[in-house]
Amino acid sequence: VDRTQFSTLMRSISPNAQAEIGQRLGWCNFIDYGRPDHHYRLRLFIRDECDVARRLTQIAKKDRDVNSMNNLHIQGRHVLKLTEDESLWSILTGHVMDGVIPTNVLEFDFAISKNILYAQSAVVLQNWFRNSKKKKQT
Repeated sequence: VDRTQFSTLMRSISPNAQAEIGQRLGWCNFIDYGRPDHHYRLRLFIRDECDVARRLTQIAKKDRDVNSMNNLHIQGRHVLKLTEDESLWSILTGHVMDGVIPTNVLEFDFAISKNILYAQSAVVLQNWFRNSKKKKQT
């Protein structure tokens, strides 16, 4: 599978199928943080899925134009209103202390505004350019 086209493939299937594939293949193996708008079911007690959730939370906090985490369910319970601010990660993890593995399961649709999309894409391109430059030097 061409990793650069995987996000496009994921968008062409149902939200539940997106979540299933993400869990089976591991989101961290193919997620494109430049275009992270998918349906997620993340088990925070699994390190890779927790890392993806943490990174998406950071993106959501930066995006002031839209609410990024939509149709959010924590442990199967629908959350009607959630402010995406500095307390977001604490709420999603059930206020666990640092160093304690959270046990929550999150399910949500993630969307980002065009401004964040462009900013995220720029970061991805910058990282690609830096990595390709390093490879040429070695």
